[in-house]
Amino acid sequence: MSYDGHLLVKLLTLTLCSLMILSYSHTILALDNITNNTLSVPDIPTSFPNNTLSLVERGMTLYNESNYDEAIVWFDKTLALDPNNIDALINKGRALFRLDRPDEAIVWFDKALEMDPNNKIALNGKGVSLIELEK
Repeated sequence: MSYDGHLLVKLLTLTLCSLMILSYSHTILALDNITNNTLSVPDIPTSFPNNTLSLVERGMTLYNESNYDEAIVWFDKTLALDPNNIDALINKGRALFRLDRPDEAIVWFDKALEMDPNNKIALNGKGVSLIELEK
């Protein structure tokens, strides 16, 4: 049995296009759910409770809204699942610094620096926290 190469390419292209359309329709449906308030951005981490990326993202959203105490809760949830999540370690330190708790912030920056001694964000956070403690 012989296959026409052009037919195979057409079938593969059609399959790929179908998958892209399906993916696109799921994205539109998710956006529609968020827009219609049937699924809100804050609910996304509870929909995927073991996804550390979504937990850190939720913490960062709260951090960017200056809701530092609540952001720390989400960073702690991440660290409960993955104690070596460097993003959660650093951002918990940043949130503690914003809450005028530089001594506690240093602890979390140090934990991040144990994993990555050259991490510029952790080094900067620790340095700024040390300066704040000297005031």
